[in-house]
Amino acid sequence: MRRPDEQAAINLVFQALIEEGKVPNEDSSIDDNPDCVFEIETSRIAADCTNINLEALMQWSNSTKRLEPGKQYEIRFAIEPHYWAKNSILDKQPKICSYRANGKANEVWLIIHALEDPEHFDCDDSTIAIMTDAVRNIQPDFDEIWFVHKDYRPTRIWRIGDPKVAEFPRWDTSESEYPFESIIQFKSTITSTGLNETVTFGGAFEEIVLDPLDPNWQH
Repeated sequence: MRRPDEQAAINLVFQALIEEGKVPNEDSSIDDNPDCVFEIETSRIAADCTNINLEALMQWSNSTKRLEPGKQYEIRFAIEPHYWAKNSILDKQPKICSYRANGKANEVWLIIHALEDPEHFDCDDSTIAIMTDAVRNIQPDFDEIWFVHKDYRPTRIWRIGDPKVAEFPRWDTSESEYPFESIIQFKSTITSTGLNETVTFGGAFEEIVLDPLDPNWQH
């Protein structure tokens, strides 16, 4: 069943396609594995969504911490959208064949989004540029990859056939000590129903520091 954040991401991509003069016609009978199937002219497209959220960041950093209901956390992590894009793709790429078969599609797209927890990181032109370079270095098998963020227009960061970037990108650290300048804090309470972002100041917070994904900066 399609989650609300997935529906929001799909809607934003559809709107971007309409602005390009491409009107998607959705097959409403499919809403999982893949999350969406639609047609544009003669192409039938299976699209799946993946979310850059706190759980994903903890998984990618191989954190052994488990967030417990009723506890408050202060979580620190490096801002690494290029590695987030890479790991999002690697997580989903093995499923391309099943998405294509289940959707009876001739194209498979990936929609990477940050709509559930947009305040975890900002998005600007530099974010899109480093994500695009990362994807072009990887040369994934998806036909298209889109990135959707609340504070930035939906952007196609990959179309199959895009030229390869020779080296995986890295942040310019000439004026800072990456990742320490790129750390933001996230404070929340975990409840039995999920993440509660209402913070009671003055309470005790357990600190969790996630290791950077860039191997050059890992401890």
